[in-house]
Amino acid sequence: MTREKLAYTMAKTAGLMFEASPEDVLSVDRSRSFAEARGLALWLTRRLYGFSYPELGRMFRLDHTTVMHHVKKIERALIDDPRSRIARYARMLTRPEAAE
Repeated sequence: MTREKLAYTMAKTAGLMFEASPEDVLSVDRSRSFAEARGLALWLTRRLYGFSYPELGRMFRLDHTTVMHHVKKIERALIDDPRSRIARYARMLTRPEAAE
């Protein structure tokens, strides 16, 4: 699978959680639901495939510092606010049994 297809697949997966299309997730639209879905897609791709921030930036057409912000935001939510929607979705996608 090419990196572009992988980015699309991750955007599609995260988009399902937020009722957003993969195109919306991959867009530069800054609305909250699209941005959260984009962050989740970035975090999930990094966690599952171990891509660097610059690699993820190229895949999702974002600056690597933007990628870092999104990934760190998800990681903070998992620690500081485990009951938040984004933390629940992140757990659901990586450990379905721990989503509750």
